[in-house]
Amino acid sequence: MSGFRNMWKRILQNYEFNNIEYSKRCLDSYSTDVFTGYAFYKDKRIFFKISTHKENIIKEYDILNMLHKKGIDFIPKVLYFFDIENIKILVTEYIEGETLGDLMYGEEFINMAAESFEKLYRLYSEIGITHGDWHGSNIIIQKDTKKVYLIDFENSKTIADDLNMWKEELDNIVSSLDDWVLSDVRNILYDWYGKETYRESLDELILILRSGCE
Repeated sequence: MSGFRNMWKRILQNYEFNNIEYSKRCLDSYSTDVFTGYAFYKDKRIFFKISTHKENIIKEYDILNMLHKKGIDFIPKVLYFFDIENIKILVTEYIEGETLGDLMYGEEFINMAAESFEKLYRLYSEIGITHGDWHGSNIIIQKDTKKVYLIDFENSKTIADDLNMWKEELDNIVSSLDDWVLSDVRNILYDWYGKETYRESLDELILILRSGCE
């Protein structure tokens, strides 16, 4: 793994990226396809994703640009995209803050989780896509404003009015919550499955989550 990290670092340095740090998630992973982290580029702190997996990283670049054009403001802005033979580098703005996974389960966690569900449903109902990888590390709470951002769209899918895609998104949420041993929230989501009207069930879920804080 260290050999791959050193190789990516040399490539980034050739493109004048400085103070390169790999993300904790990247350092903990055994994957050699995608590396993520932070650096300074053109005197600005940025987030980078570097990969040889052409399809996924180009898809994420296209999705982020499309979402911004449609007025979605809870995702990071794309700053640069490099296409160097088989190597792709996606550069987005750095959002300073903590992830949902960093929070202890309590009032703030419930509020932030509920906000992220609202944003997921907005992507589904207004744009027609799912996020595809909902978990604590992909939800950032901005340090100063406490605004919730969704990141990492390489597994996003187009729904095309297929409710099964929304069920897949829910499956992903349930499995993530299992990992955190949040059985109470997980059970609420399981109850959600039986509803035919997903908009009503989402409103009900958010109401239940937030009522626990009052």
